[in-house]
Amino acid sequence: MASDGKTRRGKVFHMHSVEYKEILQTLPIHRGVKGEAILLIGTNPTEDDTVVIGGETWTFKAAAASTSQVTIGGTVAASIANLVAKINANTALYIYASALATGMKIQYAQTAGGTPKWGTPTSYALSETLTAAADVWIQDNLNAIGQTNHLYETHCDVTATTENIANTFTIPMDFTVTTLRFRMVASDGTPLPSRTAKAEIVAAGVKVTFDNGGDPGVAGDVMHIDAYGSVLL
Repeated sequence: MASDGKTRRGKVFHMHSVEYKEILQTLPIHRGVKGEAILLIGTNPTEDDTVVIGGETWTFKAAAASTSQVTIGGTVAASIANLVAKINANTALYIYASALATGMKIQYAQTAGGTPKWGTPTSYALSETLTAAADVWIQDNLNAIGQTNHLYETHCDVTATTENIANTFTIPMDFTVTTLRFRMVASDGTPLPSRTAKAEIVAAGVKVTFDNGGDPGVAGDVMHIDAYGSVLL
């Protein structure tokens, strides 16, 4: 009987001759990252320094007189605490702020000032005009340090064998994959950038081809796969 790749939900099977042989264990689904951004504040702000998140501006003052103003504290920590309190009281942005030793972290939230959530419902532009040159946002938009965020993710290592090199196969997923990354390494973890083996998104999940011509994968090579998405099937 001719060889033929077969798939099952959550597992990958390969049929060789008349036998089904499992070549990959069930893939667990993990929650994706919580989008976050960090503002470095190592020096106490001065009068009229500003912090901007998604078009909302907070201005540091000696004594705050409105919801958009932040009282400059006697210490950096006090000023950060005052800024965090004002951001969490804001009702326009679905974010949650928390104080760090030398700055502040914000995350997407279920509600304004509420519980941090997974994924990124929108993109909030970030900027600042703080007196100290080193006091800046570490990225320009609220997301996971510049990465695309997803509600779900899964990761696996697939070892090349004589059997699966000769036949492509599909890893079924329980969510729609929208972002896929893969890399080839030797059994000892040494990168194999010249390998032409590939993984690609297909309707049924992730299709793996070890023999893609050129410099194909060989038995013992390992393909590390990272798959991300936000919609369960």
